[in-house]
Amino acid sequence: MSSPLSRSSAARSTRGHVTRAAAAGRWRPDAGWRDLLRTGRTPEDVLERLMADDPLRLRALAGQRIRASARFVDADRVVLRGLARIAHAATLDGPPRDRSWLVAEVDAAIDDVVAQERAASPGGEHDASPFEVLARPVGLDGRALRVACDDFNARPFVERIAFFSLFVEARSLDAAAVACSTTPTEVARRARRALDSMLDAVQEEVQR
Repeated sequence: MSSPLSRSSAARSTRGHVTRAAAAGRWRPDAGWRDLLRTGRTPEDVLERLMADDPLRLRALAGQRIRASARFVDADRVVLRGLARIAHAATLDGPPRDRSWLVAEVDAAIDDVVAQERAASPGGEHDASPFEVLARPVGLDGRALRVACDDFNARPFVERIAFFSLFVEARSLDAAAVACSTTPTEVARRARRALDSMLDAVQEEVQR
Protein backbone atom coordinates (compact mmCIF):
# COMPACT_ATOMS: atom_id res chain seq x y z
CA MET A 1 0.00 0.00 0.00
CA SER A 2 1.41 3.38 -0.95
CA SER A 3 1.94 6.05 1.70
CA PRO A 4 -0.53 8.98 1.88
CA LEU A 5 2.58 11.15 1.79
CA SER A 6 3.92 9.57 -1.37
CA ARG A 7 4.91 11.54 -4.41
CA SER A 8 2.02 10.15 -6.41
CA SER A 9 -0.58 11.44 -3.97
CA ALA A 10 0.89 14.93 -4.04
CA ALA A 11 0.98 14.90 -7.82
CA ARG A 12 -2.80 14.56 -7.91
CA SER A 13 -3.27 17.88 -6.12
CA THR A 14 -3.95 20.59 -8.73
CA ARG A 15 -4.18 24.35 -8.89
CA GLY A 16 -5.81 25.32 -12.18
CA HIS A 17 -5.17 29.06 -12.07
CA VAL A 18 -1.42 28.91 -11.40
CA THR A 19 0.48 25.97 -12.86
CA ARG A 20 3.23 24.32 -10.91
CA ALA A 21 5.67 25.00 -13.69
CA ALA A 22 4.91 28.71 -13.43
CA ALA A 23 5.21 28.63 -9.65
CA ALA A 24 8.57 26.85 -9.84
CA GLY A 25 9.73 29.47 -12.31
CA ARG A 26 9.24 32.24 -9.74
CA TRP A 27 10.83 30.40 -6.84
CA ARG A 28 14.09 28.51 -6.53
CA PRO A 29 15.53 26.37 -3.74
CA ASP A 30 19.22 26.53 -3.01
CA ALA A 31 21.64 24.93 -5.44
CA GLY A 32 22.26 21.30 -4.56
CA TRP A 33 18.88 20.88 -2.87
CA ARG A 34 18.39 17.43 -4.38
CA ASP A 35 21.47 16.16 -2.53
CA LEU A 36 19.65 16.83 0.72
CA LEU A 37 16.94 14.36 -0.31
CA ARG A 38 19.12 11.37 -1.13
CA THR A 39 17.91 7.95 -0.04
CA GLY A 40 19.61 6.02 2.74
CA ARG A 41 18.66 8.47 5.46
CA THR A 42 15.83 8.43 7.95
CA PRO A 43 13.03 11.01 7.71
CA GLU A 44 14.43 12.56 10.87
CA ASP A 45 17.85 13.00 9.26
CA VAL A 46 16.36 14.56 6.14
CA LEU A 47 14.09 16.82 8.22
CA GLU A 48 17.03 18.06 10.27
CA ARG A 49 18.90 19.01 7.12
CA LEU A 50 15.89 20.75 5.62
CA MET A 51 15.17 22.79 8.73
CA ALA A 52 18.69 24.25 8.80
CA ASP A 53 18.60 27.62 7.00
CA ASP A 54 15.57 26.61 4.88
CA PRO A 55 17.55 25.37 1.84
CA LEU A 56 14.35 24.58 -0.05
CA ARG A 57 13.07 28.12 0.55
CA LEU A 58 9.76 26.67 1.64
CA ARG A 59 8.67 29.80 3.47
CA ALA A 60 8.67 31.78 0.25
CA LEU A 61 7.04 28.95 -1.66
CA ALA A 62 4.36 28.43 1.01
CA GLY A 63 3.43 32.10 0.82
CA GLN A 64 3.05 31.90 -2.95
CA ARG A 65 0.98 28.74 -2.86
CA ILE A 66 -1.28 29.87 -0.02
CA ARG A 67 -2.11 32.95 -2.07
CA ALA A 68 -2.58 30.83 -5.19
CA SER A 69 -5.04 28.59 -3.38
CA ALA A 70 -6.84 31.59 -1.82
CA ARG A 71 -6.87 30.09 1.66
CA PHE A 72 -6.64 31.57 5.16
CA VAL A 73 -4.10 29.30 6.83
CA ASP A 74 -1.10 29.61 9.13
CA ALA A 75 1.99 29.71 6.89
CA ASP A 76 4.19 28.28 9.64
CA ARG A 77 1.96 25.22 9.91
CA VAL A 78 2.07 24.78 6.15
CA VAL A 79 5.86 24.96 6.15
CA LEU A 80 6.17 22.39 8.94
CA ARG A 81 3.69 20.06 7.28
CA GLY A 82 5.46 20.49 3.96
CA LEU A 83 8.82 19.67 5.52
CA ALA A 84 7.38 16.52 7.07
CA ARG A 85 5.83 15.40 3.80
CA ILE A 86 9.00 16.07 1.83
CA ALA A 87 11.27 14.32 4.34
CA HIS A 88 9.01 11.26 4.46
CA ALA A 89 8.54 10.97 0.70
CA ALA A 90 12.22 11.59 -0.06
CA THR A 91 13.21 8.80 2.33
CA LEU A 92 10.91 6.40 0.48
CA ASP A 93 11.51 7.49 -3.10
CA GLY A 94 14.73 9.47 -3.22
CA PRO A 95 15.13 12.96 -4.65
CA PRO A 96 12.55 14.11 -7.22
CA ARG A 97 13.43 14.95 -10.81
CA ASP A 98 12.49 18.63 -10.62
CA ARG A 99 11.18 21.42 -8.45
CA SER A 100 7.55 20.92 -9.44
CA TRP A 101 7.41 17.99 -7.01
CA LEU A 102 8.25 20.33 -4.13
CA VAL A 103 5.48 22.67 -5.26
CA ALA A 104 3.05 19.72 -5.29
CA GLU A 105 4.08 18.73 -1.77
CA VAL A 106 3.48 22.26 -0.47
CA ASP A 107 0.08 22.32 -2.18
CA ALA A 108 -0.75 19.03 -0.46
CA ALA A 109 0.51 20.45 2.85
CA ILE A 110 -1.95 23.35 2.50
CA ASP A 111 -4.79 20.88 1.93
CA ASP A 112 -3.60 18.87 4.96
CA VAL A 113 -3.61 21.92 7.23
CA VAL A 114 -7.07 22.98 6.06
CA ALA A 115 -8.39 19.46 6.70
CA GLN A 116 -6.74 19.31 10.12
CA GLU A 117 -8.26 22.63 11.10
CA ARG A 118 -11.74 21.49 10.18
CA ALA A 119 -11.32 18.11 11.90
CA ALA A 120 -9.64 19.48 15.02
CA SER A 121 -12.89 20.13 16.87
CA PRO A 122 -15.42 17.32 16.21
CA GLY A 123 -17.38 18.45 19.27
CA GLY A 124 -17.80 21.92 17.84
CA GLU A 125 -15.23 23.69 20.03
CA HIS A 126 -12.84 25.91 18.09
CA ASP A 127 -9.30 26.68 19.29
CA ALA A 128 -9.22 30.44 18.89
CA SER A 129 -5.77 31.12 20.35
CA PRO A 130 -3.89 31.49 17.02
CA PHE A 131 -6.53 33.95 15.83
CA GLU A 132 -6.70 36.24 18.85
CA VAL A 133 -3.80 38.42 17.72
CA LEU A 134 -5.40 38.97 14.32
CA ALA A 135 -8.92 39.42 15.63
CA ARG A 136 -8.29 41.89 18.44
CA PRO A 137 -7.17 44.93 16.36
CA VAL A 138 -10.33 44.79 14.26
CA GLY A 139 -12.64 44.24 17.20
CA LEU A 140 -13.46 40.60 16.46
CA ASP A 141 -13.59 37.59 18.70
CA GLY A 142 -10.81 35.08 18.01
CA ARG A 143 -13.24 32.18 18.01
CA ALA A 144 -15.48 33.91 15.48
CA LEU A 145 -12.53 34.60 13.20
CA ARG A 146 -11.47 30.96 13.42
CA VAL A 147 -14.97 29.84 12.43
CA ALA A 148 -15.06 32.31 9.55
CA CYS A 149 -11.69 31.12 8.23
CA ASP A 150 -12.69 27.46 8.45
CA ASP A 151 -15.87 28.18 6.55
CA PHE A 152 -14.07 30.26 3.92
CA ASN A 153 -11.44 27.59 3.30
CA ALA A 154 -14.19 25.12 2.45
CA ARG A 155 -15.84 27.35 -0.12
CA PRO A 156 -15.36 26.65 -3.87
CA PHE A 157 -12.14 28.01 -5.31
CA VAL A 158 -13.92 30.45 -7.64
CA GLU A 159 -15.56 32.11 -4.63
CA ARG A 160 -12.35 32.20 -2.59
CA ILE A 161 -10.28 33.77 -5.35
CA ALA A 162 -12.99 36.35 -6.07
CA PHE A 163 -13.06 37.29 -2.38
CA PHE A 164 -9.26 37.47 -2.25
CA SER A 165 -9.11 39.67 -5.33
CA LEU A 166 -11.66 42.16 -4.02
CA PHE A 167 -11.15 42.20 -0.26
CA VAL A 168 -7.60 40.99 0.37
CA GLU A 169 -5.80 42.42 -2.63
CA ALA A 170 -8.24 45.36 -2.84
CA ARG A 171 -8.49 45.22 -6.62
CA SER A 172 -11.12 47.17 -8.46
CA LEU A 173 -14.13 45.21 -9.62
CA ASP A 174 -12.93 45.31 -13.23
CA ALA A 175 -9.39 44.23 -12.30
CA ALA A 176 -10.74 41.40 -10.14
CA ALA A 177 -12.92 40.25 -13.02
CA VAL A 178 -9.89 40.07 -15.30
CA ALA A 179 -7.89 38.18 -12.67
CA CYS A 180 -10.74 35.72 -12.18
CA SER A 181 -11.52 35.38 -15.90
CA THR A 182 -15.15 36.34 -15.50
CA THR A 183 -17.44 39.37 -15.60
CA PRO A 184 -17.50 42.08 -12.93
CA THR A 185 -21.03 41.06 -11.99
CA GLU A 186 -20.09 37.42 -11.56
CA VAL A 187 -16.95 38.13 -9.53
CA ALA A 188 -19.03 40.30 -7.19
CA ARG A 189 -21.60 37.52 -6.81
CA ARG A 190 -18.92 34.94 -6.06
CA ALA A 191 -17.26 37.12 -3.44
CA ARG A 192 -20.64 37.89 -1.88
CA ARG A 193 -21.48 34.20 -1.60
CA ALA A 194 -18.22 33.57 0.26
CA LEU A 195 -18.83 36.55 2.54
CA ASP A 196 -22.43 35.58 3.29
CA SER A 197 -21.35 32.03 4.10
CA MET A 198 -18.72 33.27 6.56
CA LEU A 199 -21.18 35.61 8.24
CA ASP A 200 -23.74 32.82 8.57
CA ALA A 201 -21.11 30.53 10.10
CA VAL A 202 -20.12 33.17 12.63
CA GLN A 203 -23.75 33.87 13.48
CA GLU A 204 -24.36 30.20 14.15
CA GLU A 205 -21.27 30.09 16.38
CA VAL A 206 -22.44 33.13 18.35
CA GLN A 207 -25.88 31.59 18.90
CA ARG A 208 -24.53 28.28 20.18
